[in-house]
Amino acid sequence: MAMRERWLAVSCSIAPGVWGAAVRRYRMPIHHEVDETAESALRAALVPTLAIVGPTVFLAGLFWTQVDRPAAPLTALALVVCGSLLGAMALLWHHRPPQAAHLAAAGAIGLLWLGTMVQLIALPDPVLGSLFLVVAIGTAFFLVDFRWMMAMQLFGAGCWFVAVSLAPPSPQWVLEGYVLLVGLAAALAFRMGRLRSLRQIRELTRESQRREMASQDANTALRNAQRIAKVGSYEWNPETQELHWSDENYRIFGMTPGQSVTTKDFFDAVHPDDRPRLAEASVESLRGGAPVDLEFRIQRPDGEERVVHGRGETEFDDLGKPIRHAGTSHDITKQHRAAEELHASKGRLKAILTAMDAERAVVVSRDGVVTAILGEVPTASGRYGMAATEVEGRRVHDFIPGEGGDRILEAVAETYATGNRGEVEATVEFPGGVFYFGVSLRALRSSTGEVESVLAIVRDMTQLKADALALRQAQKLESLGMLAGGIAHDFNNLLVGILGNTEMALEEVDEDSSVRKQLQDVLQASERAADLTGQLLAYAGRAASLPDPSIWRLWWPR
Repeated sequence: MAMRERWLAVSCSIAPGVWGAAVRRYRMPIHHEVDETAESALRAALVPTLAIVGPTVFLAGLFWTQVDRPAAPLTALALVVCGSLLGAMALLWHHRPPQAAHLAAAGAIGLLWLGTMVQLIALPDPVLGSLFLVVAIGTAFFLVDFRWMMAMQLFGAGCWFVAVSLAPPSPQWVLEGYVLLVGLAAALAFRMGRLRSLRQIRELTRESQRREMASQDANTALRNAQRIAKVGSYEWNPETQELHWSDENYRIFGMTPGQSVTTKDFFDAVHPDDRPRLAEASVESLRGGAPVDLEFRIQRPDGEERVVHGRGETEFDDLGKPIRHAGTSHDITKQHRAAEELHASKGRLKAILTAMDAERAVVVSRDGVVTAILGEVPTASGRYGMAATEVEGRRVHDFIPGEGGDRILEAVAETYATGNRGEVEATVEFPGGVFYFGVSLRALRSSTGEVESVLAIVRDMTQLKADALALRQAQKLESLGMLAGGIAHDFNNLLVGILGNTEMALEEVDEDSSVRKQLQDVLQASERAADLTGQLLAYAGRAASLPDPSIWRLWWPR
């Protein structure tokens, strides 16, 4: 009995020391890393468990104060101290959870092993030895990490052998040892099964976390893509009238993301002039499944007007009932304004070209390729039988072959080389006919002053050439008419004398005179010459006809 009391005193004395060592170890860094999932599970269960075990051990200590045994006071003291420490641990870790949950649990289990050993030393009863089995199973249940679990099981086995070595030999202790061994094996098997379950739970948790992170990343990427592209999405349930918008869709309409929105709010935001067209397209989509694809204007709450390109499709069930309408809203305000500005700029350029009597303004590269058409009057393509698309991107020689194309390319090369203006004329045969063009070349310089391209302003000079040719022809005819008029006037004066004298000579000769026939021939020829002279004077604009021969006597006396 003296030996048992000495062991009991030693156990009571070393219990605080073991706890102090555990505390010191707890404050030191842990070199063996434990899975965070197991740590979290143990940390969550540790405080509630100690809140039950601590008071239970403390009450056991109070019970031993009533036992009439020589070692009862020391046993009561040991259990009261152990229960108090466990309760203090529960209180401390409730406000400040331990970072190393397995280390903290090992300290608490070590105190339980020592308290159980003290009781068994004080009262060597095999029934009381079953407490070791309870603690062993609890150790296997709480300590998921294999190293910590085996260390505490070995520590408990040591406590068991110390307590049994001090008890008197008995077959019951042998049976108790086998039971404890079977319990330890069962605890180990339980622990391995639980560990496998925790691993599966951990894998499922990790997989769930990976999927959740992937979903979050996908949603974040989608939101960023919608924000950058200014494309929002929506989904509407025609039956429940539930309408869901993406964050970018809210921003496009100038609303706060997440606020409640209905189809009425949507149509109220659409410009009044565009509502009928959008409503008609929506109805057609719900009735026949026609996709919605149109542009419309919206009015944001701050008064700003934007242009949106809406697309949407309706899904139907097996009975043909619409169950879902989803689509996108693309903010194309900048593109629409740019298109309007470009259209206005093209209109101004066409007006300038029309005022300059120019047909086209094109940009020509160094190798003679038409890289861009800056402007074109409406009648140009139809007149020449060649559209702008047949010109842009092609070399000048492709549609102006021969000498005309050579002259234009030479002038372009000179403008690139010198930067000076150039003027060149070319005759071009198009499907619409043969045309004469005047091309004015201007150098387009970069910010560094280098010639990066050449602007060619093309003027159709076909009509101008035709008018000039007609003018020259008219001038030639006018000169010829003036010459003919002068000659006819002088010849007319000569005919007056010839006709007059011939008439007088006919009156002087007899009817049967041999010269009368010759005089009549002279008179007839003179009259024909007078007619021709009158025609020449009429062509010359001097329509002065000769007097009738019957009145020659009136101004030519005998």
